[in-house]
Amino acid sequence: MAFQEIPSQQKFKQLCGRTGMSALFKTKKDIEPIFVALAEAEPHRKSGLLAAIPALRKIRKACCTWMAANQAVVRVSAPKVKDLCDVVHKTINEIVERTYGGRRLGLPQKPTLQDLVKRVMEVRGTVGGQVGRTLDESYWIEKILPQHLGKGKVGAAFNEWKEAGPKTRLNIADWLEQVYVPECEDDPFGVYLRNRRGDLGKKISDGKGVKYCDAVERMSYVINIEKGIVKDVNGNIYDTSGQSTVFSGKGWAIFVMAPNDTLYANSHKADEFHHSSFLSGAPIKCAGEIKIEKGKIAKVTPKTGHYKAEAAELNYFLQFCQKNGVDLRNVQVCPEPFKEPKKWFPGDQVLLAGGKEPTPQNIAAARRKIAPPVVKVAPPNPKVIPFVVKAPSPAAPVAPQGVKGRIDMWEERIAKQRR
Repeated sequence: MAFQEIPSQQKFKQLCGRTGMSALFKTKKDIEPIFVALAEAEPHRKSGLLAAIPALRKIRKACCTWMAANQAVVRVSAPKVKDLCDVVHKTINEIVERTYGGRRLGLPQKPTLQDLVKRVMEVRGTVGGQVGRTLDESYWIEKILPQHLGKGKVGAAFNEWKEAGPKTRLNIADWLEQVYVPECEDDPFGVYLRNRRGDLGKKISDGKGVKYCDAVERMSYVINIEKGIVKDVNGNIYDTSGQSTVFSGKGWAIFVMAPNDTLYANSHKADEFHHSSFLSGAPIKCAGEIKIEKGKIAKVTPKTGHYKAEAAELNYFLQFCQKNGVDLRNVQVCPEPFKEPKKWFPGDQVLLAGGKEPTPQNIAAARRKIAPPVVKVAPPNPKVIPFVVKAPSPAAPVAPQGVKGRIDMWEERIAKQRR
């Protein structure tokens, strides 16, 4: 970086040969926006204040636009424009780090990152034989950001923030707002900064993230199973023919079961409505995708990237369905939707196998798990004379002591005679 500080407009013009007699031979005027931006930023050039960033960003954007337009040609001014962009970019980052560095992640009415980690440590999947899953750590970013931006929008940016490591003291929310999005906007062509998709900054800045329901909103997604028939919260027959999921397509819905066994279901929309939407990223008992035809469950899978449900969760759901009158013989289940999405089995067989593929080994293992332990008793040895312990003879009644004791004894005798 040739410049130690941001040059004035006049100095930069001189370096680019745009003053004096040399300017007469310069016919292209496409560098003028950079000069204009430098003139507008003059009051803020050395201030180092947060208020200077809008003016400095105009310089950076003008430089990036010029470099993008001159990639295929050789321009004498190119090194100078690159040097100017470097020093402006460095100055912006220094102001941002000084202003926002070290701030705690502020989440009004939502848990801090420390609270989230603590919750995850308290409930770790199926550890301890418990049924239930917590939000997978790859989706923590969705939960902790105020906008609940999905991985499709913020995944690449999040990885870049992690790679920055000790180079930045900004939390992820501030980094996205103050660094990533402005850089995407100032260099949409990716000629100076990292080669990013031009629409990522807009997707992040529009503020539209994954829906996280509150206690009232999630009630509209409640479904109930009554005598084998699935009904919505209003008691109407539930059907998923008008719904869809990204993975399984039309006619399917995503579902979760809350820790209190309440079921919720809805369509799945990438970066808009996920499994995490129903309970706002809280732990679940089980989750997956479901196909319901006129109130009858037709197909079920434990497919959920957010919660990574396993056999224990699927098994619990099938048990719940059976207890509520669902004939699992008529329900097709895919135990491994990620690995073997085309393998389907009758629900009663999957239940018999403990939520896994109904192989003889899995069925036997599931039966051993639920069967009571068999205690083997050694046969008696005829050569050993058993030692018999005689039971102690009952103790003789103790005669009542004192006046009160005798009165109590007499009252008891009288009461027996009157019966």
